Amino acid sequence: MKIVVLTSRIPYPLEKGDKLRIFHQIKHLSQKHEICLICLNESAEKIDISVLQEMVSELHIIQLAKWKIPFRMFFALFHKQPFQVAYFLELKNKQKIETTIQDFKAKHIYCQLIRTSEYVKDLFQFEKTIDYMDAFSAAAMRRAAVGKGVRKLFWKIENERVKKYERSIFDYFNNHSIISLQDRNLLAIPSNKKIDIVPNGVDTSYFNNLNLPKKHDIVFAGNMNYPPNIAAAIFLVEEILPKLIAQFPEITLLIAGANPSPEVLNLASARVTVSGWMSDIRQAYCESRIFVAPMFIGAGMQNKILEAMSSELPVITTSLAAEAFSEKNQSKIIEANTVFEFTKAIQYYLLNEASQHSDGKINRSYVEEKYSWNISNKKLDLCLSNQSS
Repeated sequence: MKIVVLTSRIPYPLEKGDKLRIFHQIKHLSQKHEICLICLNESAEKIDISVLQEMVSELHIIQLAKWKIPFRMFFALFHKQPFQVAYFLELKNKQKIETTIQDFKAKHIYCQLIRTSEYVKDLFQFEKTIDYMDAFSAAAMRRAAVGKGVRKLFWKIENERVKKYERSIFDYFNNHSIISLQDRNLLAIPSNKKIDIVPNGVDTSYFNNLNLPKKHDIVFAGNMNYPPNIAAAIFLVEEILPKLIAQFPEITLLIAGANPSPEVLNLASARVTVSGWMSDIRQAYCESRIFVAPMFIGAGMQNKILEAMSSELPVITTSLAAEAFSEKNQSKIIEANTVFEFTKAIQYYLLNEASQHSDGKINRSYVEEKYSWNISNKKLDLCLSNQSS
C-alpha cells in the first residue's frame, strides 16, 4: 500500500519524543508499504536526512517561512484555532502537499498530531488516520495551572481551543490513535473509545545494560528545552537534592539531553552535571544508579522512562507519568509526588544496591514484554487497517 506520512518536524535526529515515535513507526511501515514522507520544517539548520531517505520511497521537506510565524500567531488571537495548529499552518503549502499526495497515488494518509491535520482534513477521497499521540488539551491545562500572568492566560485559552479542536477534527479521519488509555480518557470526545491505543515503544536490543562503571547516583534525561523537563530538572536540584546531601555528601546527579535551556545550564555544579547532547544517550543511563523523573506537567508516555527501564534502572517518577503505563504494578516504577516521597525512595535505593539491580531487571523484563517497538507497531498496523478491537 502507498502511504503518505505527514509530520510537523523532520523526524531526525531523535532528540524529541514525537520524532522518536514517528521514526520507529516509519521504519516499521516501510518494510511492507511504500512510504512518502512529507515533513514540515521551520528550522534553517542543515539536517542529515540520509537515514530517512533510505527508509522511504519519497521524502519531501516543506519549508515554513519562520518570519511569518509571529504573524500567524497574532492573527490566531482573533480566531478559534489552537495556536499550535496556526503555528504550523502555512496555507501556500497546502496545495503543494495535496499535489504531492495526488502524484504519489496514495491510498492512505497518516497524519501525526493535530498540528498537521489542517493540511489534509478535507481530502475525503483518501483513507486517513490521525495520531493524536498525547492529550494536548490536558497538557495545556496543566501548564495553565502552574503558569503565571500572560503565560497562564495563554495556556488557559489554548486548553479550551485544543479541547474543542481535538473533538472537531475527529470526524475528518477514518482511524485514530493515541499513546495511552490515560490520554484517551482525557480527550473530550464522545466517541473516544474508538481511538486505538498505540503506545510508545523502546528498542530493547539497543537500550540494555552496558555494565559501565557507575559515575552518577541519579540521572534525569530528555529534551532539556522542553518546559516540563526544565521544571523537573529544577525540582530535582533545588528541592530534592538538598534533602539528600546530609546523608549522602558525595551524591551526584546527571541531567542529560539535548538543548539545555539557560535555566538548566545554571543548575550545573560540582555535584550536578549538565551534559547537553550526547551522541550515545545509553551512556547516561548505564553510568547511573537510579532514574528519577519528577514530571508534574505534560502528557503522554515518557520515552525516557522506557529507555531507563530497558537499561535496567530502577525508576522513580510521579503518578502522572506512571499512569500512562498499563499494568504498571508488574514493573518497579516507584511513584512519588512530594519532596518527601522522592527523597525517601532515592534513599532506599542508595542504601540498597541489591534492590537497584533486582528492580532494574524487573523493569527490563516489563518493557520487553509490553513495550518493544515490535509490539507497539503491531497495534499501529491494526489501527491503520481499521481492525482494532
